Amino acid sequence: MRVALRRVPASRWPSIPRWVIALLVVYAAVIVAGAWLARRHGVEFVLCQFKRVTGRPCPGCGATRGVLALRDGRPLVAGLGNPLVMSALLGLALLATLLAATARRFEFERDRPARAAAWTCGVALRVANWIWLWDRA
Repeated sequence: MRVALRRVPASRWPSIPRWVIALLVVYAAVIVAGAWLARRHGVEFVLCQFKRVTGRPCPGCGATRGVLALRDGRPLVAGLGNPLVMSALLGLALLATLLAATARRFEFERDRPARAAAWTCGVALRVANWIWLWDRA
């Protein structure tokens, strides 16, 4: 198994694809509109359709509440809401800071066994996170 990490010069501010920006804007609009309508009509706001149908949390449940808890300055509540998503957000924030500070980007070269191991670890983490969420529901 071989994994190589190279630092390559990059633009200080990497471009963000327009579709990512559009997706984030639509997601935020849906959350704001849904929360406003739920509050106006006095009903519980459930963004997750999986949870609405099954009554159980999906693998991503708690991410929105976690981001809102981070906004309110409660990192422990955010981390307990969905540990995997909050860890990923923290890692992405640190990586973005590192990339902006050093004007470097990282390239990973992996052979087939390393890719298989990475996918296996990713799936195992996702399943463990989902079990965590089901136990808290």
